[in-house]
Amino acid sequence: MRALVKEAGRVRLVEVPDPVIRAADDVIIRVLTAGICRTDLYVAEGRIASAEPITLGHELCGRVIACGDASIAIGALVAVDPRVAGGFLGVTQHGAFAERVRVPAANVLVLPEIDPRAGAYVEPIAAALAVTKTLSGNALHAQIAGTRVGLIGRDRFAELIAAVLRIEGCVVEREGPFEIAVETTGSAAEIAALCEALRPGGMLIVKSRTPEPIALQLATIVDKQLVVRGARYGSFARAVELVSSEQLELDALFGDSFSLEAWETAFARARTGEATKLFLRMDDDPCAA
Repeated sequence: MRALVKEAGRVRLVEVPDPVIRAADDVIIRVLTAGICRTDLYVAEGRIASAEPITLGHELCGRVIACGDASIAIGALVAVDPRVAGGFLGVTQHGAFAERVRVPAANVLVLPEIDPRAGAYVEPIAAALAVTKTLSGNALHAQIAGTRVGLIGRDRFAELIAAVLRIEGCVVEREGPFEIAVETTGSAAEIAALCEALRPGGMLIVKSRTPEPIALQLATIVDKQLVVRGARYGSFARAVELVSSEQLELDALFGDSFSLEAWETAFARARTGEATKLFLRMDDDPCAA
């Protein structure tokens, strides 16, 4: 099969053996669509350390074509939680930029018959839901509904977080002062602006995983006694509910889909901006209606 593999510091589209069932909980998925995100680019560029050789990619939607003892129907449309075997797809385990991928059954999320791009978006939605997970455990509010949250980013992830927050009953604010704010770009400038806009005792929720260190205005954080909380993932089950019920308007966040052979063009486009999500398309879906 074809796979986009990083080896010896170089990314290439190569032929590799098809994955096979090795354990009772193995599931083989034929990948239909996979989203390109910052993490994939960082691994490709060597900014995030990874296993090598490694097949890149972790946001995927595909169909089950084989499984061990798991009771998952062959042909089921699925997404995947990429936190696999104590690691991560496309970083420590072979990932989604390939025609097929093997994952544990516990990581498989069965979907209704939806647009595969929406299925591949389950992972970003779960990442956005980390914000509401953090809010549900904070001391500033007893409940999420009605919580006012500040966002100043305008990239696709900021817009996704805003949409998720509204569905969960929060009020999204675009201008400070804020009691709670969320960063989405991983830039020192955005974090500095949010710290300035937060009220004393406020909370900054950090979502980005920029691999290099960035500068922080410690004086502002200390003087205002701000709380800084990292937030990685919320509920994948809730993410599946949101895409299944079509409560989220995702079409405006979807950009172009590229063939696996056109990965270099897709990666170059992905590096130029984050207004929309770009995808790699593995093949047509003969099981689609």
